[in-house]
Amino acid sequence: MKKCLVGVISWCDSNRFPQRFTVFKKTVNSIQRYLDRSDVITAIVDNASTQDVQDFIESSPIFDIKVLLNENTQDVGAYGILAQIAKDQNCQYVWFLENDYVLFRKPDILEAITFLEEHPECGYLRLQKFEYTNQEKYEKGSKNKIIDSENSVWLKNLITGKPLEWSEPVRMGSANTYHINNWHFGLHGGLISLENWHKLYPKLISQTPYYYKFETYMRDKYHQKGFKTAMLDKGVFSMEAPSVYQPKASVLKNVTSFFGGEKGGYIGGSIISYYQKNYHDFGPVQIQLFSNSLGDDELKILKQVFDSRWLGYGARSKQFETEFAQMLGCKYALGIASCTAGLFMSMEMLGIKKGDEVILPSVSFIGAANAVLKAGAKPVFVDVDKKYFNILPSELEKAITKKTRAVLLLHYGGIPSDMNAIKKILQKQKQKIYIIEDSANSIKSLYKGTYCGNIGDIGLFSLDANKVITTGTGGVMTLNDEYLYYKAQVMRFYGLKPTLSSGYDAMRARREKWWEIELEHPGNRYLINDITSAIALGQMKKLDQFIKKRKQIWQFYNRRLETIKNIKLPYDPPKGTTSSYYFYWLQVHNEAEQVSLAKYLVKNGIYTTFRYYPLHMVDFYKSKASLPNSEQIAHTTLNLPLHHNLSHKDLDRIINTIKDWSQRKR
Repeated sequence: MKKCLVGVISWCDSNRFPQRFTVFKKTVNSIQRYLDRSDVITAIVDNASTQDVQDFIESSPIFDIKVLLNENTQDVGAYGILAQIAKDQNCQYVWFLENDYVLFRKPDILEAITFLEEHPECGYLRLQKFEYTNQEKYEKGSKNKIIDSENSVWLKNLITGKPLEWSEPVRMGSANTYHINNWHFGLHGGLISLENWHKLYPKLISQTPYYYKFETYMRDKYHQKGFKTAMLDKGVFSMEAPSVYQPKASVLKNVTSFFGGEKGGYIGGSIISYYQKNYHDFGPVQIQLFSNSLGDDELKILKQVFDSRWLGYGARSKQFETEFAQMLGCKYALGIASCTAGLFMSMEMLGIKKGDEVILPSVSFIGAANAVLKAGAKPVFVDVDKKYFNILPSELEKAITKKTRAVLLLHYGGIPSDMNAIKKILQKQKQKIYIIEDSANSIKSLYKGTYCGNIGDIGLFSLDANKVITTGTGGVMTLNDEYLYYKAQVMRFYGLKPTLSSGYDAMRARREKWWEIELEHPGNRYLINDITSAIALGQMKKLDQFIKKRKQIWQFYNRRLETIKNIKLPYDPPKGTTSSYYFYWLQVHNEAEQVSLAKYLVKNGIYTTFRYYPLHMVDFYKSKASLPNSEQIAHTTLNLPLHHNLSHKDLDRIINTIKDWSQRKR
């Protein structure tokens, strides 16, 4: 796999600027002479040059990929297309060139990439002609005579106005010398990682500035990210544009007209349309998959917390834990930093270690498998049922070995797993096998009269920003076993005894030296606080209302989408259960349709995705399992927006967009 795309953007009207075409030919010849193409992929994007120029490009053998446009998308467009080509070709870096950049020596691209990888503080690498020991002859605007006017630069940071500060020279394996300085971002001729490029490149919307304002936008972003700039001493190419552009004022006016507006103007609608069809960055999402509702209830309790002058774990946290336990009918509830933190805590609480196995459904959250691995144990992925995407009891039973210590299951989308069947299987085993319920999807979901999270040994809930109720981040652990509750308290706060977890507690317990520490376990800090708890208390008042609205939306989707023959809709919850209606999903026939529908929805401002990508298909976990149900689900399923802020207008738009896609597909 080649790591770098060398991309050229071109625009040349040979009738107006015949010299520019001459320089362009020099650029192409220099690339053919100096560039080792075994290391890179080459591409060119031409912005509607005259026909003779496009014929020249078409006949050139040095470009692997050629994009010849019939309209001028400006630098902003051409650079965006090259970045997308790099992504499609699985390249990690892009070297941007233009049609008047002439190479004068061989660039060592792989060495340059190595330099950037070893110096991540550098946002990009300048490769334009510049001599570190003769800086004065490149100083743009200097009163001294400029010897090399074609490659002059500002020897200062244009954002801060500060002069350049140079690092010690860095020598690589060749004779090349690299320098690091505080130079601002310059759009042209640089080598940059695709990751950094997308941190700087703006979304293409109808008010995206082009030309100078576009570069200024990226320069500001570069400065905000705190990047430094790398420079290859002497460079590898020379810019020859200034000697070409010496037209009269009337011709300059025509050039401005050709570009479609004044410098610093905005991209025209036709170019936006081009990107909506051809570039994956579709612009702002208008209908989100998840959303939150917070207001006066939360603010009222938050004010009480602020007035108390204590923001940490205190009265409101204890109130929240008590009310949450009462709501679910369990003995204990502990506020924790996140549901993921609870997954990691669970492994420690149950003593799961190297050599142990934990069974979990492949369609599950990545944090579950990470917690098992971090404990040193082996995650054993099993298949799910096709109707509800929950763990198959029959597959669970097959996966049990003498090493099995726990089952970490998910109630997908709020629909409870078949807990009676699972418990029956585990009760037959010789060893104790714990049940950990990941109930992040299933707050107030009922299974045969008992709430999810109150059926197994440990229940875990999420208060993340994408959940039914939210505090921004946070979670809850529910338990009924007194010993596990004690261990959870220890694990939650540094491994300290719960009754002596602070000096204040120890003083109230009449310890003579209350500042002494009594540690039971080398624990982490997963404690919730009164700010989070105050928001949670306000959200709990609305929970039933939220779930009611989500159920109505679920039913609305089913009624309005059932006439579309190309898609399959989710089943209602099984008899004897209720759902939190966390997810709504639909299925299409194959992966091609899945991708097609996803792009069409996003193109029309509706976000979609699939949660959760099967864990046995994640390369990092090195699973050799073949799980046909999970794989089919991953390649055919999409989640639709489902939250209490969706309006009738939003829902109609989602339905009509799916119907429109279905009709176009025919």
